[in-house]
Amino acid sequence: MKINNLPNIDAAIELEYALSVLYQYFSERFPEDKSFWMQLHLEEIKHASLLKTIKDIAVIEKMPKGIVMESVEEYRKTISRIEACMNEECITDLNAAFEFAYSVEKTSGEIHFQRALTKQDPDEITKIFIRLNGMDLNHASRILEHWKATVMEQ
Repeated sequence: MKINNLPNIDAAIELEYALSVLYQYFSERFPEDKSFWMQLHLEEIKHASLLKTIKDIAVIEKMPKGIVMESVEEYRKTISRIEACMNEECITDLNAAFEFAYSVEKTSGEIHFQRALTKQDPDEITKIFIRLNGMDLNHASRILEHWKATVMEQ
């Protein structure tokens, strides 16, 4: 990725922070699942930190391939959607929180990040970020699993 694509990295960082704020909001709003939402909150902050490091590396043109989308607009749409739904009118109950979180994690920005960190035969710089990220992947699956265990089975 060339330096002229830095706004894309900034947008990806902004999305990770927006998700962290959303999950923190859910942890306060639904204290019965506080630890689950706080774990996701912390992981999104970690993802933002990784992307900040990637941004620093991009300046020397050693960017992991495919880590951010080409379209800043896709990030902006998701961020706006998150910001608009952090209220009791949009998120009426715990089920709505899970439904919204799952849908946001399935957006192209989040899927793009996950695919880059789970692809077969990654380049060397991507391997470093895979190790740094650890197991903090697949939020959509984890949200769905927890949703089924806590809300859908009741």
